[in-house]
Amino acid sequence: MHKGQLSKVREVLLEMKGSGVSPNRNPYNILVHGYCKLRRLKEAAEVVDERIIYTLFGIVFSMFLVESSCF
Repeated sequence: MHKGQLSKVREVLLEMKGSGVSPNRNPYNILVHGYCKLRRLKEAAEVVDERIIYTLFGIVFSMFLVESSCF
């Protein structure tokens, strides 16, 4: 994987988020794998952090919806 492909994956991920589509783990995993292959470990770690934050936000938001709807 080369830098241009990683840029395209990053662009698609941002478009998904901007359109309200919740990305699954695949685009994140592709980015982490690609950055690691290019020895760009800082970028790989940033993607991991981003995925964790995005996933946790989704879980908290879902819990809020359940609680507000059920109680």
